[in-house]
Amino acid sequence: MKEGLVWILLGIFAWQDLRERQLPLVWLGAALAAGVGYRLAGGWEQVLALPGCLLPGAGVLGLSRITRGAIGSGDGGVLLAAGCFLGGWEAFQLFWGGLVLASLGAAVCFLQGNARGKRLPFVPFLWAAWSLGMLARLAGL
Repeated sequence: MKEGLVWILLGIFAWQDLRERQLPLVWLGAALAAGVGYRLAGGWEQVLALPGCLLPGAGVLGLSRITRGAIGSGDGGVLLAAGCFLGGWEAFQLFWGGLVLASLGAAVCFLQGNARGKRLPFVPFLWAAWSLGMLARLAGL
């Protein structure tokens, strides 16, 4: 169930990121609150795991600050919320899957000759990585 919920959450944020190139803080806050609530409802073991669940998103938020917004803070917010539902390790895998797909997308833009000054939204790549991972699990890979 949580996998489908994360897929929908990422899909909504991916659509918003593609359309507006920014993510509404209210939506990010609501998703994060729902994720924390999910952890709190899971008992003490889940509550104690919460800091580790937040690490990938917090790392991306830190990178956003260091790069002065070259990496969007909304991307970190999405990973914070996803990490609450998935756990730290799965959120980390989601981040790396998104990076691999974003690298492929950037390579395609470069090969087409229209990469100069182009900024790619990251959340759609997170959604694609999660979708591919779900398909792989369904196929038994």
